[in-house]
Amino acid sequence: MATDPVLAGYADETHRADPLSPAGRALGLWDGRLPDPAAEADRATALRAHLADFDRLDPQDATGRLDLAVSRIDATHRLRELEELAPWTRIPYRATETLGAALQHAMTGELLHTTLADVPRFLRDAVAALDPRRVPGAYAEAALAALPGLGGLLAEAERVGADPAAVSGARTALTAYEEQVRDVAAEAGGSWVAGRDYLEHCLRDYFRLDVGVDELAAWGREQVARDQQRLTEHAAATGTGSWQEQIEAIRADHPAAEDLLDTYRAAVARSRRHTEELRLADLPAGEECLVDEVAEFQRHTMPMGFMDLAPTTGESLRSYLRITPVRRLEDGRPDPDHLAESCHALITTIAGHETYPGHHLQRVHHKRATAGNASIRRTFTSAVFVEGWGLYVEDVMRETGFMDSPGLTLYALRNSLWRSARVVVDVGLHTGTLSQEEAVEVLMREAALGRHIAEGEVRRYIRHDNPSYPSAYALGRDAFHDLRRRWDAAGGGPLGAFHDAVMGYGSIPHALFADDLLARAAAGAGPR
Repeated sequence: MATDPVLAGYADETHRADPLSPAGRALGLWDGRLPDPAAEADRATALRAHLADFDRLDPQDATGRLDLAVSRIDATHRLRELEELAPWTRIPYRATETLGAALQHAMTGELLHTTLADVPRFLRDAVAALDPRRVPGAYAEAALAALPGLGGLLAEAERVGADPAAVSGARTALTAYEEQVRDVAAEAGGSWVAGRDYLEHCLRDYFRLDVGVDELAAWGREQVARDQQRLTEHAAATGTGSWQEQIEAIRADHPAAEDLLDTYRAAVARSRRHTEELRLADLPAGEECLVDEVAEFQRHTMPMGFMDLAPTTGESLRSYLRITPVRRLEDGRPDPDHLAESCHALITTIAGHETYPGHHLQRVHHKRATAGNASIRRTFTSAVFVEGWGLYVEDVMRETGFMDSPGLTLYALRNSLWRSARVVVDVGLHTGTLSQEEAVEVLMREAALGRHIAEGEVRRYIRHDNPSYPSAYALGRDAFHDLRRRWDAAGGGPLGAFHDAVMGYGSIPHALFADDLLARAAAGAGPR
């Protein structure tokens, strides 16, 4: 069914405004040039015009109504972020991340010279747009922490034969940028606290959840208490010592630093076999998930790693689970805390969450479900769906025997506690009632996280684009369990059918598809 031209136009303009995004690159929109850091200021007027156009639409079919709802959510959230957070004025690490992504993707293509030649202009404009009074000190630190990795990318550009003059100009610009960001850091007077109103917007308007900030905080505390009780009971029934002591023993069983990637690869292969053999979800032809390292410039805010998913547009069904190499101490030894957090139990639990039937497979289904859709629903991803799915998958893998020992079950329960503690920390950080260090202490004390990962987690939570994101895991997981209970009650069919059905809507808030899903279950229609 053809997409409404108004909705298709909004999606097209959104992608053209960010050609370096995964979707923009997959659509062939990026020409190697770096963006104008202040151009976002002009987007607000266009977004208001789009929202006004949306109000005049009246789709007559379910797909059109769904596309319109997602488009309105997307435009509303982009507008709030621009107007309230003004990223170009206060987030120096966006420039380092943008440059890093551009260099990575240009390295083996014909665009490298264009990108390198544009670096001086880009970094100069990025600094000029910053207002030190609005820049949080932690954001300046994140930008500075990325610079060695960017220097490494410039060295790699030199090795692959880039124009020496262009590399030299980029390197000089990077040195100047470092000095300027250090000056900004010395004056930094901004705060990363998003505020209650913005957090409320994320919950109600972006996630489409009927929950307020205070209610969320209370729910998070209840979840922490519940998960701690489950851990206490499981530890008492299956081992000796407290659950915290048993977790420490589990953390001691980890691969050597040099074996980390291969250990992850083996766990991913096991999770794929488990998904296929138990028919937890369909595995479309051509999908592939590989394991590789996190680039150096990204490691400061990615203490363990991240999922580099197949772009929502284009033909590729290949994702990468990118893992941060074990940090080295000053004497060259692997950081024991980082090693402990990379234990075999964590790797086993994270494999399902991130790959099969977790994020990678969900992205593959998203692409299949939205193929041919020209609205923003093709590229829209809601954390409450995506991260909720990943955490729900951890429960499914435990339920179906993938975690086949008391120790693995205990660790999975600890992971649930970790995500519950995220809710408490998320609300505390973005309402200004927790400092960074206090948030780290909460994660260490309540969820038994090591300091290395707790500090990295909090650096991630305070990013400008992450208010409400830490809460999305537990909120989304519970929403999937609720839908599954209702699916079963309606006679919807086996577990794999439920999974294929929910993944058949893309990556949108549950509230937008729940009624249609359950109607299909009652009618015996199965997946879309």
